[in-house]
Amino acid sequence: MLVLTLSHTRFRILANTRDEAVGRAIDKVARDLGLEWKGRAPGAALEAFCRDGDGTAELESGELPVIEPFSVPLRGKLDFSFSGLHSAVDRYIALHGFTDDDVNMGKANPKPRKANLPNAHRLSLARAFQDGAFAQLVDKVILALRRCEEHPELMARPDENQSLTTPTPIRHLVVSGGVASNSTFRNL
Repeated sequence: MLVLTLSHTRFRILANTRDEAVGRAIDKVARDLGLEWKGRAPGAALEAFCRDGDGTAELESGELPVIEPFSVPLRGKLDFSFSGLHSAVDRYIALHGFTDDDVNMGKANPKPRKANLPNAHRLSLARAFQDGAFAQLVDKVILALRRCEEHPELMARPDENQSLTTPTPIRHLVVSGGVASNSTFRNL
């Protein structure tokens, strides 16, 4: 969600998600890739895997497979959509590997679902997904800032008589929530 704060008690929602939130998509992809959490949240596990790999991915083939960057959906619109990005990961897994669901058929105590891909593919896919998710966040923030600049009435806060006053300049950008703790995202 992108929110423009007009005062301590007033705000305007500039953008929201049409489907699933970025944090939820990140958590699902971390699970789908079968990442080890090691006492962390799924998003932190995905961040660590994207940053460090697991020590074997680069050794498997000497080179990581190239995965085309995921496109930013809803270009030019102040709306987020992360379900398509999550679905693209699921399609990649379906085309290039199989899930433990295939092996679990008919078992009384099935294992959790995870991608059964070579580690090099898992690493490339994780990085492509993370890059795509963060590209969308950055794209929408830039779009929102441009809209506010082009339409100063968006930033006008009502005075006590509810009439519009002069626009409040944007001085700070605050990023909060679990995804905001990702160091890759914070460095963008």
